[in-house]
Amino acid sequence: MVKNINEKTYQIIDNFLDVEYYSDLKKFLHSEDLQWFYRDKNTDSAEDCFFTHSFFNNFQQGPYNDYLKKFYEKIDARALVCVRANLVVAKENHFYSDWHTDYIYPNCWTGILYFTTCNGETHLQINEEQINIKSIENRLVIFKTSIKHRMKSQTNTKRRIILNLNYFV
Repeated sequence: MVKNINEKTYQIIDNFLDVEYYSDLKKFLHSEDLQWFYRDKNTDSAEDCFFTHSFFNNFQQGPYNDYLKKFYEKIDARALVCVRANLVVAKENHFYSDWHTDYIYPNCWTGILYFTTCNGETHLQINEEQINIKSIENRLVIFKTSIKHRMKSQTNTKRRIILNLNYFV
């Protein structure tokens, strides 16, 4: 469980999920049975595409949402806004999404759970400081949805998979 998150701006937790559950989720996200949907842009003006699978969005559950129940309990999510897996395919050079916020709801949090160790990163912009968070398997980063962030793509693995959620505690 995430402790005292309301007192912090962001938090990084390594080895967040127990090994067996994390391995099951990773296997599921890498399976050929999971349907990925093409999105033409990462953010409004970023031209690089990616793939996504929605587990929960606009109060509608996808068919695999219950598979994440243990994750929601551990993160102490009281109400979900959006939960999706993102898959970025590597290119020769790094590319970046635009700086953005996922939602502007007060008292809402963004969580990113990494399923690929690679040279991709998540960048947070806090008080004019840029914080670079490396993509390491089973690492969870949590931050207020009001914090601007962006994705730096990977160049050293074929694909980078993350689980992105927005939720209330």
